[in-house]
Amino acid sequence: MEFKDKMDNLKSLKEDQLRSNVLIPLLSRMGFKAPMLYHGPNERGKDIIAFDYDKLGKKTYIAVVAKTGDLNGSSSDEKSLNNVSIQVRQCIYEPYYNVFSMDEVKMDQVWVVTNGRIVPGAENSIKGFLEDSKLSRFLRFISVEALVQLIDEHYPSYWDIAKETPEFVKGQRDRLVKFSKGLLESLGASERGIRDIETQLLNSEFIPFHSLVSNYKLTKVSAYSIELDKISDKYNHLFFTETVEDFRDIHFSFRKILAKHLLRMEEELKNYAELLKLYDPHEFQEGLRSQLKESYYISEQISDIFHGFDEYSTNLKEIDLFLNDLNKLGKLDWALTLFDSIEKSSNKIQKYLNTAQKQDFNFYWKITEVEGKEIAEFNYENEENSSFGVKMERQMPSYGRSANKEINGKSVIAESSFELYKYIDSTLLTGK
Repeated sequence: MEFKDKMDNLKSLKEDQLRSNVLIPLLSRMGFKAPMLYHGPNERGKDIIAFDYDKLGKKTYIAVVAKTGDLNGSSSDEKSLNNVSIQVRQCIYEPYYNVFSMDEVKMDQVWVVTNGRIVPGAENSIKGFLEDSKLSRFLRFISVEALVQLIDEHYPSYWDIAKETPEFVKGQRDRLVKFSKGLLESLGASERGIRDIETQLLNSEFIPFHSLVSNYKLTKVSAYSIELDKISDKYNHLFFTETVEDFRDIHFSFRKILAKHLLRMEEELKNYAELLKLYDPHEFQEGLRSQLKESYYISEQISDIFHGFDEYSTNLKEIDLFLNDLNKLGKLDWALTLFDSIEKSSNKIQKYLNTAQKQDFNFYWKITEVEGKEIAEFNYENEENSSFGVKMERQMPSYGRSANKEINGKSVIAESSFELYKYIDSTLLTGK
């Protein structure tokens, strides 16, 4: 591939592609340890974080500010340069919280990387934004031309996958296996079960089947961790009522938002604690004034939490009324078994959707007895002897500018669960 073709390849990338497909693998192959995306609302200027060891064995950290397009020194590009300058300043002045070592570390270098040109004057404009001119020694600027050279030297398999070394591929495989085994272990899988799945994945083209069978749910996936949240057994069912859609999602979503707000509030409270270390009255006054200007976020968060709590409580009350009514009639376990049997049919429905060559569907469910328990059995499109059903189109209508979405097993399960609620309400609860 010619040099110009390589530059064109990089210039065509979006910012997220530049970060994930180029810079992180490149840093890894350059010898940096644990390069990871730090991009997000709390990044404090840092798109990517990585570290290396100096000759004395001390960790040295770098932050990467990744941009697409040219960096110009002209006044017409002042807004773009200001954004980069702000990110660079944040990288240098605001520490990075290392979730692995549970401490704060400062950056030793900041790389500004773009898949475009860096026009003369742009570097000086960014350096001039720093309060201390000596800090410019921490900066490195990498244009598309320099980026091509780095890839040629350290990551040639980006241009040609055949150039990837067997050792590197083996290392990737080993890390994926180790991660998968750890995840399965945290979910309660036995040592024998983990070993069987590992053997299947490494030696067979068939991927083991998986489904949601516990009261755990993935609530956060990031470069740092995968977090699971939990809901009590009583509410671990796909409940639908007239006003509540899948209470589990409501439960997990509110808890996720609450945790995010509390983390931000904790950061602000830490800033106030630092102010108490300022003994000079004027320094204390200015520091407090500056902090108070940004502390409106705490009041906004508290307001959001109260609003979310009201909605959460209303939905929980609706679900409790439904469950209590069923319990009084001695039909609670019966109804929960029906809801669970519908949810377990997701894969069967998806297979049917994949093979059916049609646009309009009438999905029917038949309540039948299996091993002494009544379940809701997916009856495909056979209306005869069915208890309830749902009519759906392959293309689900959407609102605004979003394109229509195609139905899948999960969406059919959701609609069917609501129809089951209406069936239970009409046959058992109405007129009670």
